[in-house]
Amino acid sequence: GWFAKGNINIFSSKLEMKYYHAKCFLQDREKNIWMGSEIGLGRYMGELFRLYNQNDGLRSNLAWSILEDSEKNLWVGTSDGVTRFSFPLINEKKQYHSPLIKTYTITDGLPENIINSLFEDKQGNIWMGTENSGAAVLLKASGKIAVYSTAQGISDNKIFSIADDTEGNIWLGTRKGTCRIHLISPKLQAPSYKPQGRSKKGNQQSTINNQQSTIPLAEIKCFSTTDGLGG
Repeated sequence: GWFAKGNINIFSSKLEMKYYHAKCFLQDREKNIWMGSEIGLGRYMGELFRLYNQNDGLRSNLAWSILEDSEKNLWVGTSDGVTRFSFPLINEKKQYHSPLIKTYTITDGLPENIINSLFEDKQGNIWMGTENSGAAVLLKASGKIAVYSTAQGISDNKIFSIADDTEGNIWLGTRKGTCRIHLISPKLQAPSYKPQGRSKKGNQQSTINNQQSTIPLAEIKCFSTTDGLGG
C-alpha cells in the first residue's frame, strides 16, 4: 500500500485543546469538524477549537456521540441526556456563537440519560442508543419518545451503534449481537410483544402489537453467534 503526502497536525493544550479523550467526530454539511470529548463539544476553526460545554446549554460535558440531522441541527449524546443545537441564520450565515438549545432527558421520556449513539432514519426520526436501557426513538410525526428494550424483544439493552438499510429497517449493535427493527406502522402501539419462535439458526423474532399508544408497531429479529456472527 501507499500513503499520499500530507501534513499531520498535533493539537494539544498549546492550542487550548485540553482534551484527554476524543470520544467522537463529525464533519457537517458546512465542512466543520466537530469533536466530542470529556470536557464538551469542540468545533474546529482552523487553528483552534471553539468549545461548547454546560455553560452553553450542553447537558453534560461528557459527549459520547454526535449527529447532524436532515435539517442541519446538531445532536449531541452525553452522559446526562441529549442536546440539540440549532444555529440561527443571519444573512444566510450560521451564527455559531448563539445556538438555540433543546434538551431531552428522562423527564422527556428517555429511559436513561447516558446516550452512546445517535441516528436519523429516513422518516426523520431520531434514534438514541442508551448505556443500559435499550434504544429510544424521538418520533418526528408526534414528538413523542418510544423505547425498544429487552422487554420488547431486543437481545441486550446496551446499544453501541445504530444504522439502517435500503429497506428502512433499523439495525442495533449490542453486547449480544445485532437486532433488526422493522417498523410495520408509524402509529403508536402498546409496548408488549409476542414471541414468534426461533429459526433453524436460533435467532429470536418478536412482534410488538396491541392497541394502546406507546410505541410504533414493529417486528424485531436478533442475530448472535448462533447465526454466524463472530464470538
